Amino acid sequence: MMVDLAKYPKQKGIIGKTVGETFKLAGVSLTYKITKIIANDTLIPKDVASSPAKQGSAVQAGKTQPKGLKDFFVSKGFKAVDCRSNNGCLWILGERKELAPYVTEAERLFGVAGGYGAGKASSYKPAWWTKSNK
Repeated sequence: MMVDLAKYPKQKGIIGKTVGETFKLAGVSLTYKITKIIANDTLIPKDVASSPAKQGSAVQAGKTQPKGLKDFFVSKGFKAVDCRSNNGCLWILGERKELAPYVTEAERLFGVAGGYGAGKASSYKPAWWTKSNK
């Protein structure tokens, strides 16, 4: 089975798996084995990023963790409104459904917290916001 992590962000049981590992999808009794991983924006966990890459690893050479929270979301294609320099928030525009998998990953990578809502800075469009300075 070929798995494209970019197409299946809601399948949390797949994320972080490497070639040769098995997984199950929620509500399906079958077990699948990963034979190939393809993704344009592979996320690199902190513990993998600090260790040397092994041959056949899911981590691609040259891929690095984004330097900041804003860069992380912009690299995923989201629009960011950064009002933190004026004692405001970082707003990441998007519907909760599409943002949720990336917010979960950002919380893990950067140790941040935030909430969903809309405000003047987001032009009252749905967004995720945080006060974090990361």
